[in-house]
Amino acid sequence: MAAITPPTAQVATQGVQQANIAIAVKAIEVKLKLQVLRGAKAFILRRKSTISCTIGGDAQAESFDTKNYGTFRWTLATSREVPSAALLKICWREEGSSKSPIEITLHYDDIMKQVNKVIDGPLKHEYVCEHDRATVTVTFTLKKAALHPEDMINAVRIAERRRGILDGLGKSNDVLRTVLDIGRALGELNPVAKAVFSCLDIIYKKVEAHDNDNDDVLSLAVDVSDMIQSICDVEQFATIAQFEMVIAEMEILMQDVRDLVVERDSQELSSVLLSGDRGKIGDLKARLSRFKRKFDRRINVQTIVTVENIKTGLEKLVSAQEDNRYLDKLDPGYNKTDPPRCLYGTREAILSEITDWTNNFKASNVLWIHGYPGAGKSTIAFTIAKRLEEAHRLGAIFAFDRKSGTSPSVFWRHISYKLAQEYPSCRDDIVSRLKVGSLHNKTADEIFRQLVAEPLRQWARSNVNIPRDRLPVIVVDALDECGGLGGSSTQGRKETLSHIDEWAKLHPHFKLIVTSRFEHDIGHSFSTIPHQSLSIDTGNAVTPESTGDIQRYIEDRFRNITRGRSNLPKDWPGADVVDELATHASGIFIWAATALNYVEIKPGKERLKEVRGGSLPPGNVHALYRQILEAAFSGWKRRERADAARVAGAIVIAQVILTSADLARLLEMDAADVGAICEGLRPVLGGGDTLRFAHQSFVDFLLGHKNQSDRGSVEVEHSCPEEFRIEPSIAHHHLTDSIFHLMNKSLRFNLCNIESSFQRNETLPRHHADNIDPSVSYACRFWGFHLQNSSQETVPESSRISEFMNEKLLFWLEALSLLGVLNTAVPALTCLGRRLEANVSEMSPATERIVMVAKDAIKLVRYFAPATRKSAPHVYVSALPLAPRSSIVANMYRSRFRNTMTVQIGQLAHWPAEETIIHGHEDSVWSVAFSPDGHRIASGSSDNTIRMWDAQTGEPVTAPFNGHEGSVNCVAFSPDGQRIASGSSDNTIRMWDAQTGEPVTAPFNGHQGWVLSVAFSPNGQRIASGSSDQMIRMWDAQTGEPVIAPFNGHQGLVWSVAFSPDGHRIASGSSDNTIRMWDAQTGELLAAPFNGHESSVLSVAFSPNGHRIASGSGDKTIRMWDTQTGEPVAAPFNGHENSVWSVAFSPDGQRIASGSLDNTIRIWDAQTGQPVAAPFKGHEGSVSSVAFSPDGQQIASGSSDKMVRMWDAQTGEPVTAPFNGHEEWVNCVAFSPDGQRIASGSSDKMIRMWDAQTGESGTAPFNGHENSVNCVAFSPDGQRVASGSEDKTIRMWNAQTGEPVTAPFKGHQGPVLSIAFSPDGQRIASGSWDKTIRMWDAQTGEPVTAPFKEHQGPVLSVAFSPDGQRIASGSEDKTIRMWDAQTGEPVTTPFNGHENSVWSVTFSPDGQRVASGSSDKTIRMWNARTGQPVTAPFKGHEGLVWSIAFSPDGQRIASGSYDRTVRMWNAQTGEPVTAPFNGHEGSVLSVAFSPDGQRIASGSSDKTIRIWKLDGDRQLSFTDHSILREDGWALDESHRPLFWVPRLHRLSLHRPSNVVVIGPYETRLDLSRAAFGTDWTRCYTPSSVT
Repeated sequence: MAAITPPTAQVATQGVQQANIAIAVKAIEVKLKLQVLRGAKAFILRRKSTISCTIGGDAQAESFDTKNYGTFRWTLATSREVPSAALLKICWREEGSSKSPIEITLHYDDIMKQVNKVIDGPLKHEYVCEHDRATVTVTFTLKKAALHPEDMINAVRIAERRRGILDGLGKSNDVLRTVLDIGRALGELNPVAKAVFSCLDIIYKKVEAHDNDNDDVLSLAVDVSDMIQSICDVEQFATIAQFEMVIAEMEILMQDVRDLVVERDSQELSSVLLSGDRGKIGDLKARLSRFKRKFDRRINVQTIVTVENIKTGLEKLVSAQEDNRYLDKLDPGYNKTDPPRCLYGTREAILSEITDWTNNFKASNVLWIHGYPGAGKSTIAFTIAKRLEEAHRLGAIFAFDRKSGTSPSVFWRHISYKLAQEYPSCRDDIVSRLKVGSLHNKTADEIFRQLVAEPLRQWARSNVNIPRDRLPVIVVDALDECGGLGGSSTQGRKETLSHIDEWAKLHPHFKLIVTSRFEHDIGHSFSTIPHQSLSIDTGNAVTPESTGDIQRYIEDRFRNITRGRSNLPKDWPGADVVDELATHASGIFIWAATALNYVEIKPGKERLKEVRGGSLPPGNVHALYRQILEAAFSGWKRRERADAARVAGAIVIAQVILTSADLARLLEMDAADVGAICEGLRPVLGGGDTLRFAHQSFVDFLLGHKNQSDRGSVEVEHSCPEEFRIEPSIAHHHLTDSIFHLMNKSLRFNLCNIESSFQRNETLPRHHADNIDPSVSYACRFWGFHLQNSSQETVPESSRISEFMNEKLLFWLEALSLLGVLNTAVPALTCLGRRLEANVSEMSPATERIVMVAKDAIKLVRYFAPATRKSAPHVYVSALPLAPRSSIVANMYRSRFRNTMTVQIGQLAHWPAEETIIHGHEDSVWSVAFSPDGHRIASGSSDNTIRMWDAQTGEPVTAPFNGHEGSVNCVAFSPDGQRIASGSSDNTIRMWDAQTGEPVTAPFNGHQGWVLSVAFSPNGQRIASGSSDQMIRMWDAQTGEPVIAPFNGHQGLVWSVAFSPDGHRIASGSSDNTIRMWDAQTGELLAAPFNGHESSVLSVAFSPNGHRIASGSGDKTIRMWDTQTGEPVAAPFNGHENSVWSVAFSPDGQRIASGSLDNTIRIWDAQTGQPVAAPFKGHEGSVSSVAFSPDGQQIASGSSDKMVRMWDAQTGEPVTAPFNGHEEWVNCVAFSPDGQRIASGSSDKMIRMWDAQTGESGTAPFNGHENSVNCVAFSPDGQRVASGSEDKTIRMWNAQTGEPVTAPFKGHQGPVLSIAFSPDGQRIASGSWDKTIRMWDAQTGEPVTAPFKEHQGPVLSVAFSPDGQRIASGSEDKTIRMWDAQTGEPVTTPFNGHENSVWSVTFSPDGQRVASGSSDKTIRMWNARTGQPVTAPFKGHEGLVWSIAFSPDGQRIASGSYDRTVRMWNAQTGEPVTAPFNGHEGSVLSVAFSPDGQRIASGSSDKTIRIWKLDGDRQLSFTDHSILREDGWALDESHRPLFWVPRLHRLSLHRPSNVVVIGPYETRLDLSRAAFGTDWTRCYTPSSVT
């Protein structure tokens, strides 16, 4: 069908000019008309559909799944502007459909004509287009053109002439408000403007608050506003001093205006104008006029030169706030706390030399300061940076730090941000570049070049005249710590050195200072970089100046030591000692600092003698450290020295800084003993209450390490004494053992005294978490880390572990939840289990039980993480009662928590395979990958992002990785876990830092089609990629450069590539149905293609030993191949019902996981091809990717349902009895006349019969229909069931046996949508899509009358009157019609009133009324004789009303709706008689009353049937009307979270009034003893433990 183009002449032109309005597409809605839906209530759009929006030649699209029920709404993330004269094309199409798409084309002019009609209304507009198959609504956002000063002034002047002030301001109200809103930005730039806006703001607020006729005050506001024009005349400002006189005069003048308006703040504005005030206003207006003239005379625009080059035009000011937002994103938040600074008067020579260099613009612009560790480089760096900052030379400093993970990207972002803050010339350039592309797309290279180097180059080329004493100097400290522990081998270090090389080529005005140790790679790089070098000499090369500086430092320290000590002379210890110590330091400041720390503890001759001793080599810090240890602990017993070593070891290995009290509790030591040890270590400890060693060199000393920049070797006599030397694994073991003791002693129920289980962790006051002692907090968080790093030959004391697992496990999980670190639980428990298994060749029963408890606890944590990570009480309230019957942890603890809910029906027997559902992506997930350590999962999606998730909790661990401009089809971790490679439909591969999400290289370009697969080589040096261009390419993983020519051979797109474990071969799978094997070095084929699949090979995977290849195919099979011969080694693995998208080997090679278009995951025995577990079901879309965790315990899957799911790879036990029910929507339900049975019809083509009391299926399904069953009805005697179907037939069944009793009733030309038996059972009426009603002989199936033809649309519902004389029908044509049941003639005119399709009609039991339910969301009640409404419409549903039913007594009406609720109404008044019945997770398509009126049956698109008892039990907390949210939280009627329900239980969870729920995992909870809210602590019943 041709696209609809709205005629240009259909609207008249009026309104403002187009130039003053900008239009943009914000949302598009396509609402299919009923005839398109084909299937009435049972319609399911089987295919996906897409809306595309094309403006000019630029197209964007959005896909939709099958749950939109005919209405597809796309709200664009970013509005798309429609340029003048452009065409806007909207297209909706079904995937794979032969039907033509629905298209409309809108011209810009036509849109503008409609927009101009409403320009004075809300700034959005809906444009509605009618297509013969759909209504298309396009929502536009409208943006008025930018306002200029003259607009504002004119508007105020116009307002002056109007009577009421607020009314008079009219449209200018918005103008003034806009001007005032940006006033702060202007005020920050200029104090004159600040005064103007401050005054204007006060007047405006007064005017806004008092709507009085006060033209004089308004006039004053006009004059103040007039000043803006003067300010906007100025392009640049010189130094503020040039305006001092102007500012002073302005401030006095504005204060007078302010006082006039504000001084009577308690009075009405109208009372401000007293007798003398009008004169004041006149005087003020005259002064304003004089000031403006004086301002104009004093400022000569052509002669002003500004250092900042700040433009103050209004347009610039309007954009200033937007610029700040971009700069806020650029700011990495770097800040160095408590930076070191040189003592006053020291280092003057070197600081002077550095300062001279900064002012020498003929010298190289890079200065490298290098020296021995501890020589004072950082102190010098921070001191010079402070001086430069004070001199307005920027002085931005960045210090790399091995522990903090500082990166080159953060470094250059910090420098760029500082440049933008200080220099407007750079600011404008940097902001303009930030606006072009996302910051997340930029590598460190790109940040340096685009946001630092290039703005500086532009500045150098410009005519901006900046005084030399204001030019920028940058300082980077500790370059040797760039790259963290990887040091010189890291890419970041190499990049930074290359950036320094490039900086050296910038204009000499831009200076860079670098400090570092002299390490080999740094020295080599600087040998090729033009620079000035400055060495801080130490040892024999130390300069007299350095020695003098240390001498002054020592003198200052001694002055502080003697201060307040009356026993020491003021000049103690004398100049000779100071000189001697200064000489002995050999230029090493850390030596002097440590020696003075030692002396300060006990100042006197003895300690002075020790540090002056001739046995200490000059400047040898290790020798000094040894002497300090020996002196501090020489008189201690061996056990005491061992304790000191434990304390020192704990300080070294601790993951956070602790106090001595914390450490004492963690180590099971007396606080006084730890205090004494710390006193002995004080010379080497940093200041403050926390324990940290002052310098890394002491840690190296304890560990026996030597930095590569050290000169020579460390003599044995100066190394750390053996008894103090730290072996980290032993230190970790001691700490782990003590930690278990502390947790056993300290953990308890409700550790933080939470008052209510309704509270989420995030809403708890801060003091709750503070209730956890820091040492206990540390123990809970880090015992797993310390156990992991402890000696492999040892395990903590078994009794302590046993007590922890049996008594404290749940309390520990509660604490982790409160601390926000629940994700640490699984790694800790996994480590514990493995350590116990590995260290005990034959486990004792007690140890074996601990291992079993640990494994079960892992399952509990993973399964209930969505609840327990959000609210700590739900460890007990939700997790414990809902755990499976076989849960060891639950069975061990339930007896101590008796006041919780219990599962009456439906408790799982075993843990299910499904563990975690991860939400976040906005489109299909195409790829998932585990990090090598198993802690994280990466996923790639059609939403163009990569996301990183915590593998234990499913929480995002970084922001999305943005950069790709097309779908991310594949992701892969590097073998070291530091990088992620991704391939996209934008034809590129990108490399990302796995920790930060920052790009680490530029995109890899080369493919001419979509990149469908990427794989790292085992050594991480190369990346292979497969593409829709039929090529395989090999790339250098560091540079992104191709390393060999493309691999050619496939005749179709390359879906999958995989490296062999040895890295020598690459396997590829293609749409040419083959697998090929390539030499990874040369790209040569190693064998003939592997043939066997009958469709595309979508996935290939090598076995861990490299001997086999598994492949998944569009032919629904998995095949196993010998890698050497290409021959199959087993028969095809059959079981999937659709294409196999993904295959993966388990790490041990024993199993294969596969994901399929049939929405399932299957696990296979890799040797036999037999399934080892039932299919994993849960995804609602095709499974496009599967991956085993490195330990083989979990499987991650990604799906077109936008979800990532986690599964237990070991689970093979069925969790409950198999459910034999409907597999598709339940379209209709009906009670038998005796109320004992329920018949249901479904889109799965089946009719089923159920016991109405138990929900048991009494017979086999009734098979026969060839398409969806839309309606069912019992005969009045209950012996037969009639059904109508999408296959256009009616069938009659024996209600007892399910056997057909007649041939199908044929005659309708469209689907049968509704059927009804006559009261005597002799006839059947049917309504159809063909717009007719037919009457049939119920015995023979023969028509008894001609078709009833009057409706203008499909007949959606039919009903007999109780006397059988009439038939009511409802139709898509919005009418109800009444027919003579004998003749088929209409007996009344149509019942008109509904505004949309009538889906359901029914007679009242007395036949006097007809009720109808409609797509207009209402129920209406009609007089059955006259067709007149007898009540107002029943309103309440939030979606179309699918089905209605009268109660047998005619007093109530039940209704089912698209809004997922069942509602009950008073049939006389239309008032609701209860709150909505919630429970279904899909549309309620059918409702029926039981014959006794005590129950209602409801069928739903969620595939379940619910039976509601109308006088059922009521529980105060969880009721029929409570909401069960999609994320599993059950809310009480005040919307507070009662408990959390796992996904499997949600669909068929009983509400209190449900007698039966017919669906998978039927679940009934008993809440009679459950304690919730402020009563929740009653759940804990420790006294009940026997």
